[in-house]
Amino acid sequence: MEFLVSLWPWLMANYAQLSVVILSAVALAEAFVKLTPTQSDDGAVARIGVLIDKLLSFIPSVKR
Repeated sequence: MEFLVSLWPWLMANYAQLSVVILSAVALAEAFVKLTPTQSDDGAVARIGVLIDKLLSFIPSVKR
C-alpha cells in the first residue's frame, strides 16, 4: 500500500503522457487485429478499449 501511496504523485504529474502511451498502444493493437482474419481477437481488443475508457472517465480533464 505504501508503494501505491508513493506512486500517486508521480501518476498525477505524468497522467497526460501515460494516457497517450496507453491509448497509442490500444490503437496499435486495434490496427493489428484488423489485419488478422479471426474475430476472437477483435473482441479482446474491444474489451480492453472499454476498460481503458472506464479508467479514463475517472480523470476529469480528459474530454471524450
